Amino acid sequence: MNQLFTVLKGNPLSMGASVCKDGVNFGVRVPENREAFLVLTDPSGEEILQEIPLPVKERVGEVSAVLVSGRGIAKCGYYFVIGGKKVDDPYARRVNGPVSRIAPDKYDWEGVTSPEIPVNDLIIYKLHVRGFTKGARSGVKAKGTFRGIVEKIPYLKDLGINAIELMPAYEWDEKLDMPPFARITAGDLKNYWGYAEENRYYAPKEKFAHSADSVREMKDMVKALHRAGILCIMEFYIPAEADTYAILQAVRYWKMMYHIDGFHFAGEGVPYTPITHDPLLARTLLFFEGVDERNLPEAYSLAARHLIEYNNDFEYTGRCFLKGDAGLISRFVSAVRKNPASYGTVNYMANVNGFTLMDAVSYNEKHNEENG
Repeated sequence: MNQLFTVLKGNPLSMGASVCKDGVNFGVRVPENREAFLVLTDPSGEEILQEIPLPVKERVGEVSAVLVSGRGIAKCGYYFVIGGKKVDDPYARRVNGPVSRIAPDKYDWEGVTSPEIPVNDLIIYKLHVRGFTKGARSGVKAKGTFRGIVEKIPYLKDLGINAIELMPAYEWDEKLDMPPFARITAGDLKNYWGYAEENRYYAPKEKFAHSADSVREMKDMVKALHRAGILCIMEFYIPAEADTYAILQAVRYWKMMYHIDGFHFAGEGVPYTPITHDPLLARTLLFFEGVDERNLPEAYSLAARHLIEYNNDFEYTGRCFLKGDAGLISRFVSAVRKNPASYGTVNYMANVNGFTLMDAVSYNEKHNEENG
């Protein structure tokens, strides 16, 4: 195999593939002194261009890093082989089919900045990137994509909202771990929502892009939303075994490289304290299922109120009150009036959990027989 690229020692502080002055730096964690290689491919991943050993003696702790330079390196696909098994880069900034891709950080934001909207003025529209415009009646050309959301901006403005929240829009494992009885009735379904145990938090979902470049298309969408005066919030689902350091770095990356305005954290593995006490996120909207008033950042500004709690009690109480259940007036009033001085709250009647707003006034129970 021809050695197309020059290989030097890399920076172990930079994980994944990052473009720098002298080439592309690749960093990966290799546990237990296992044999490891970086495999460079053509953009499709079908042809291997070069295999680069990652020697144990050159590792810093468990991190191997190499700096690769040469003509065409930025267009390559890549993956790692660790202990004889192919390993996709969990820090990949872009995914293209079977391989990770190198994504340059440079992008022209044309001077467009995030709109300044006080927390108490937020009207948030939560959506699934694919489902929002995939229907035949959506009226857009780029159905089910980031570009499709751009086409729907006039519609969103007419609704009167000033922020959208994207359900998971990064790469996730679409395999569903379903019990046998459910598979009998449901068949071979995939994880559509994005609440998965295995995620690649740095990369925009390839299937959500109309073009071949999900990174640029995602940035184009955020810029168009900001130009229209609409904030862009992302939901992150964090499973129990998630790496706290990796999650924090991913959130920082989306903030810096995609100008994301806020993050909604769900799941059992949310690293609450590292996120809420990170100075880089001090003016970023941070949504949680619950906010701990005893663990606020030391320099927390009550005027900013960027820590926000999803008021689940409002959802449950509001639904019951709406359909006429008895004895709920005082409880409903309490849910409506919940507005602590130290953090914000989001009141909502419909979410991905439970009934849609239409179903809330149509049924008393869920009817999800089709998916088990």
